[in-house]
Amino acid sequence: MDSEDKSNIGIDELSSVIRRIGYKFRRQFESDYGIDAHIEIRFNESYPTGKLIGVQVKVDKSDCTEAKEHYNFTSDYTHLNYWLNHSLPVIIVHYDTQKEELNWVHVIEENIVRNEKSWSIKIPKKNIIDESCKYELAKIAENVNIQTRKYNILQESLVLMENIMRGNKVCIEFQDWVNKFLAIRALNINIYSDDELIDSVKWPFDVFPNDLEKGLTIMFPWATFENDLSEDEEDDDLIDEYMNEWGCKDENDIDWDDYIEWKELRLASIGNLRPYKNEAGEVNFYKIRVGLNELGESFLRLNKYLDTMNEFIR
Repeated sequence: MDSEDKSNIGIDELSSVIRRIGYKFRRQFESDYGIDAHIEIRFNESYPTGKLIGVQVKVDKSDCTEAKEHYNFTSDYTHLNYWLNHSLPVIIVHYDTQKEELNWVHVIEENIVRNEKSWSIKIPKKNIIDESCKYELAKIAENVNIQTRKYNILQESLVLMENIMRGNKVCIEFQDWVNKFLAIRALNINIYSDDELIDSVKWPFDVFPNDLEKGLTIMFPWATFENDLSEDEEDDDLIDEYMNEWGCKDENDIDWDDYIEWKELRLASIGNLRPYKNEAGEVNFYKIRVGLNELGESFLRLNKYLDTMNEFIR
């Protein structure tokens, strides 16, 4: 099999996966220097965004060597300069025909290792082209630098911060399917005034760490998080869990000294955020109250300055 046939196999496989996750894939049939295809971000069939990513596909050992946790791609500076100066963001995709797995990396300066006559980039094996990378690709297609992306994350949450500052309660509510890979698909963010729901919005959960609090902190770096449970409600849940674990028929069977010690160990093991309900051992239900940390308070002050000090700008 020649290199062109191998390349076609990789492009065909990538096309299939990209279409499966709901994005548009356009192959470059005319010869183009270093771009095999384009990916267009789409939120649904009727809402194309026009935001594109250029793709270069490599198959097996085509310019790549394999290490334990990544593939190492090496090339000349002509290609690098072309990709870095391209009007579109560019990713390199590696297809392993034996494992039938697609891995990818964004071609940006911080991922590049420069040598005298060539350069290289690591394509992490953990970066798999599947449903889990959907939101990361959407961010790349925005084609902004990391500082602008961080600012946009804060700006997108401005209305939530303002509600908290006004004294309204903002809660993140969601279900965690504990035995599924994409356990959390979306968050419901509800805003309450005097315990009455006044607004609600769905928010994509686009990070996948094992630590729930870490994932929320990545998405909402301006926020603090705590369970939206009263002390009595929290104790009721823990008492029920303790009774089930130790076979207590009612609260008269509880050794309260032992319960207090068990409670401390249990809370330490499950972390600060825990579900308020579980159904059939399959679904955890969370309701987490959001507050403002120092970054959030500072951003509100910055935003006020940007909105109100225009008369001093010439």
